Amino acid sequence: MGDGTRRRILGRLALGAASVGELAEVLPVGRPAVSMHLRVLREAGLVTARAEGTRRLYQLEPDALAALRDSLDWYWSQALENFKRHAEAAGDKPMEPEIKVTKSIVVDVVPARAFELFIDLGRWWPLATHKIAEPAGEFVVLEPFVGGRWYERSRDGAETDWGRVLAFDPPRRILLTWLMGSDWKHEPDPNRASEIEVTFIGEATDRTRVVFEHRHLERYRDRAEPMRAILDRPNGAEGVLRAFGASVTAQGAGQFRDPMINIYSYDLARLAVFYARLGFRETFRTPKEGEPIHVEIGLDDFTMGIASVEAAAADHGLSPELGGRPIEIVLWTDDVDRDHGRLTADGAPTLSPPHDFLGGALRAAWVADPDGNPIQLVQRRRQ
Repeated sequence: MGDGTRRRILGRLALGAASVGELAEVLPVGRPAVSMHLRVLREAGLVTARAEGTRRLYQLEPDALAALRDSLDWYWSQALENFKRHAEAAGDKPMEPEIKVTKSIVVDVVPARAFELFIDLGRWWPLATHKIAEPAGEFVVLEPFVGGRWYERSRDGAETDWGRVLAFDPPRRILLTWLMGSDWKHEPDPNRASEIEVTFIGEATDRTRVVFEHRHLERYRDRAEPMRAILDRPNGAEGVLRAFGASVTAQGAGQFRDPMINIYSYDLARLAVFYARLGFRETFRTPKEGEPIHVEIGLDDFTMGIASVEAAAADHGLSPELGGRPIEIVLWTDDVDRDHGRLTADGAPTLSPPHDFLGGALRAAWVADPDGNPIQLVQRRRQ
């Protein structure tokens, strides 16, 4: 319940049962992440699953939610009482000023992509300069949920704790405890350790400002100012953001995502009806009125497109052979031209060069894998 995405899932399920695909449509995360959150909610007894034909639907468990409400009411009452006692004891004692270091960087990807790349610490964290273990570990792990650990793992499997996830709110922010004392050794008491909050702010259609704030350094008491000075150096928090920015430039924006398949048909509407009888649910159609040239349908975590043979020839110069390979892999990207050039430079033959379609809303290209199977690269254009 401490995770924002799980609260949104519960809010949607309060309106009625839903599948993974239906939940993913209203959330800022993909189907695999939705499945992970549903597993946590099921293990907590807050959500149950049932089969309805070929679909798997998730729904709230009212008795468990009622018990949770009663438990939260008790904790809230205790918290208010403790706050009252603390306030009365503190009197007019002034609050200790917060000491923090704040740095930021702008990366050329959307906030959701920046968030996704940032939390994959194992790919980019600069362990050569920012480490705790001696010798330095091989990679850093961040468990993407509230209460998750982030830690350094060495080649021999030894793990060095760095902290815990206090807030996980994709694609807006993540809040971590930094369970390190001023001597750079593990500090198990979070009240004597600092925190790191990373926020992701969209500045343009495809640009994000990533703000890295290391705060509550006053908890280090007489070592607070030396710690602030260390973290404020060019190789401190700035060094972390430089490593992240370099990673985004090198590979972040070029990673593919949201894979699916397309199949081709001379009678798209008939094929869509056939799959609907199997339990597939339509999630996209163009044009919205009249004879469709492309629809997308989903079942649980699987998405499939059905495309018109005639439209493929007219719009993209393709010639799908229904007796041979009528199925293609679809990969979404942030830059079709760049990735088409990268793949063709590696020897992939071009089936259709980069071009705009659907009134400029999308840009696409086709290449083939070593066995000749078609791969579509597709990009949403700026609107």
